[in-house]
Amino acid sequence: MEDQICFLLNSDFCILYSMLPLRHQQSRYLFQTFWLLVIVGMALAGASPQLWAVFLLAALFSTLLVKRAACSFACPLFPVGELLWRAGAKLFGRNFVAPFWFDLALRSAKYLVLGWVILALAGKPTGTALISVPMVLFIAGLLVLSLFFQMPWCRYLCPAGALLGLVAMASLLKIRRSPQHCVRCHKCSNRCPANLPVMLRTTLRSPECFACYRCVDGCPAPGALDLATPGKRVVPAWVVGTMVSCLLMLGIIVGTFL
Repeated sequence: MEDQICFLLNSDFCILYSMLPLRHQQSRYLFQTFWLLVIVGMALAGASPQLWAVFLLAALFSTLLVKRAACSFACPLFPVGELLWRAGAKLFGRNFVAPFWFDLALRSAKYLVLGWVILALAGKPTGTALISVPMVLFIAGLLVLSLFFQMPWCRYLCPAGALLGLVAMASLLKIRRSPQHCVRCHKCSNRCPANLPVMLRTTLRSPECFACYRCVDGCPAPGALDLATPGKRVVPAWVVGTMVSCLLMLGIIVGTFL
């Protein structure tokens, strides 16, 4: 198993990874916790718009390397969505999945939201209050919906996710499946929070992929599924989280001095 998940850059790197006890999901949860604290701290400290803009640019650059890992490793809304749909599955025994054609149409909605945000930012600020009755009702409805459907905000409405997804299509690292090792059990597809047909692809190029490793951790066949480079060099989650974190921290440092 170690040779599957070891990032084969050099033997020292392999030895270092073999000493780490964390699985992919455990690593991701640690990074999520760290960035939840950082982002909440930035918000409470009144971070400037310039800082948030550079922070977003850093996340955007990270997608050229590691897909939308900035979403699954650093965005505080991602674990909220995960907790809600898992809680819903336990409470009601299942989650609901929209028909493919409807799901595809819903995915397109976030690009409309992105366009609206860009137009709004290009125009003059209206000074509309962020906290209002319609906004509270919208958030409450979204939270309830998240109990029944997997991560509706991240998949259907998030404008930042839409922007990151477009750039992530050119990512160096992608989820790659080996048909020779695959046992075609559909466990990878069933675990995907974006409802992607992972088992039907040898390389997952979709802008919807969060690089969250849920499909990888759910795969029972050694060597069948990994997040890897075009040369099939496997990259563990802690390396991805470190790469994303370094870029985001660099963005914070640069944005602080603007």
